[in-house]
Formats: sequence, structure tokens, C-alpha cells
Amino acid sequence: MDLTKLETVSLDNLGGGAAVEKFNDELVEVLRNIQDPNTSPTAMREIKLTVSLKPAEDRASARELYGY
Repeated sequence: MDLTKLETVSLDNLGGGAAVEKFNDELVEVLRNIQDPNTSPTAMREIKLTVSLKPAEDRASARELYGY
């Protein structure tokens, strides 16, 4: 496999930028929750981003599948 011909993939361009956008949206929600006086001030907050890659049979490409 010639790795020099592979498209550069990063979190920034995964899903056309949707992964970073969704993370940023969730981060805002977590920060709002932390500021909410009706929530525990010391409770741990968590954001999960799972990325799964489904390779084509020829292994030349993969489709990203991600969940939040």
C-alpha cells in the first residue's frame, strides 16, 4: 500500500468537519451544565466521540461512521 497517495484524514476534516462541530456543540452544553446552579458543582462531565471506520473490500478507502 502506498501511503503517500492516501488522503490526509484528521478530526478536523472527518465527516466534512461535522465531528469537530458536534464536539464543540457538546462542549458548550457541558459548560452550561457546569454553570447551572441546579447541578452538582463537582460531578464529572463527559463527552464521548466514537469513530468507526468501515473499509471497502479493496481496502482503498473507508467510510467513517461516528456517534456521539
